[in-house]
Amino acid sequence: MLTSGRKLDNRYLVREEIGSGGFGAVYLAEDTRFTGNNLVAIKKISQNNEQTAKAFRHEANLLYNLSHPNLPKVTNCFQEDEANFIVMDYIAGEDLMARLKKGKRFSVAEVTEIADKVLDALEYLHSFLIFHRDIKPHNIKIDPNGKIFLLDFGTAKGHLDETTLSLTEQSITGYTPFYAPLEQVLRVDANSYLLLQSIGSPNLERFVLNKTDARSDIYSLGATVYQLLTGFSPERATATIRAHLVWSGKPDPLPDCRSLTAEISERLGAIINKCLEIDPENRFQTAAELRAALKNLQFAASDSDKTTRDFAPNPILETQPGAVQVTLEQTKRATAEPSEIASAPSVATLFQNNELPQQRAKNRTGAYIGLLVLVLALTGFGSWLAWRGFSSETAKQPSADNQPVAKNSRTLSYSLLVQKMRDGKKFQEPFESSGQEIFESGYQFQIRLTSPAAGFLYVFGEGLNARGEKIVTINFPTPVKNNGKADVAANQRYESGWNEFQGKPGTENYWIIYSREKNQTVEKALDNAFANKGIVADRETSNNLKDYLDSAKNTKATASKDLGKKLTRIDFEGDSLAFLIGLEYR
Repeated sequence: MLTSGRKLDNRYLVREEIGSGGFGAVYLAEDTRFTGNNLVAIKKISQNNEQTAKAFRHEANLLYNLSHPNLPKVTNCFQEDEANFIVMDYIAGEDLMARLKKGKRFSVAEVTEIADKVLDALEYLHSFLIFHRDIKPHNIKIDPNGKIFLLDFGTAKGHLDETTLSLTEQSITGYTPFYAPLEQVLRVDANSYLLLQSIGSPNLERFVLNKTDARSDIYSLGATVYQLLTGFSPERATATIRAHLVWSGKPDPLPDCRSLTAEISERLGAIINKCLEIDPENRFQTAAELRAALKNLQFAASDSDKTTRDFAPNPILETQPGAVQVTLEQTKRATAEPSEIASAPSVATLFQNNELPQQRAKNRTGAYIGLLVLVLALTGFGSWLAWRGFSSETAKQPSADNQPVAKNSRTLSYSLLVQKMRDGKKFQEPFESSGQEIFESGYQFQIRLTSPAAGFLYVFGEGLNARGEKIVTINFPTPVKNNGKADVAANQRYESGWNEFQGKPGTENYWIIYSREKNQTVEKALDNAFANKGIVADRETSNNLKDYLDSAKNTKATASKDLGKKLTRIDFEGDSLAFLIGLEYR
């Protein structure tokens, strides 16, 4: 068990254990690189043999690339002290089991809404051959704003982990017998196998050969829905008990759900019963199929068997204005001084048709540490830059960054628009990011910045050239857009061209510079970069810029992420800002 106050990966400060199971434990921790809403959930996976290590390496990659509104975002994976860790967004609020224990009675309308959101997430997971395998009321949470989240999917549960399963050894997969289907139980529980073997049923061997799949999640969701609507605990009729009695020619011990509550219609009861079929061949075959059945039920024009009822507004699904957001006191700021600067990209094409540069950046600070280590290299600049210039547009939605601020107190925000790439081709739709995730080599991204006041804005990158010499490159403004001028207007969003992470794992470093008045040192560096294809080539000018950054960097500036708006806020005092940000990738 991890103790409170321990720091993991030189970054995450453990606060307390918030869950545990056969796979290990989940801890609430603080990401000390950021202030404000910097809480994360860290899952420690106890086993670390060769089989689980193989599954972890493969499937942590899958989990890291997931992005769905009803799933917490996995932001990091690492190994420490011979244990595997997965880091994801912490979701505040209550899980459904906590509400059940408080005596909450869920209506049919509430449960079908919850099931719809969970099935949407499952349909997404299943498209990657990732199966949850531990759906239960404990793993469905409703945040303070009424949003539904499916939790505990980050335990390496894709198709590869089937190789780690046996009758005598539990895999790294999460597992709760009361909600698990028979095909899953038999692959991890020898006692259930021996019990069913004793009755000599020919069905047993067929189940042993079955792999868990989408239908396994459907069974667990069915058991969850059954409990939410009836209050009947599934431990009184587990899949093993049910199979033992049914295969022995005795009645199914699971009561018909309609016998426990009059609110369940015949059609809804049939849907629940189909989810809970012992044989997976008799269940709904996909999450999409089950979701469609529930929607057809919801929007049916008439249902003669449906109990008539006027449902009150759903309190757990509605936004709660003024809900308190969980925050911790400000912690160590995220802009540690770099100990080394990695290589910079060639910017020869900055002024040549906006093509990607031909010289690949070579990151010299990245390193691999064990299985699926996501290096916390403090420096690096391993990317190609697609110089397409910056374009500005009025921010389409008001944000916290645009609110009035106290005199001498300012806020600048930045975010990324990230495009996943596979084999050089776009993969899925671009997604918004606060820039605090760890990305993959090959991903393309835009940097977006918004200032609440007019002034002058610059973005410079640090790196090494092919000879290992430290250089500085200009990222904003460029001659292509914004007329090469650093002037920015209030409440405007400025977007870069598309950049690409490239090279070994590491961190791309960018200096964000803002000033209410034009700064001649920075302007000279800008002019020199424009005259030298994006590189501040004049040594004196470059040294002057570095001296300015060293002296002007804001020691009191703080960075805090806003998960809801998917951006990072930089709060500072005065009329100027020099702030170093790092974009990590693997």
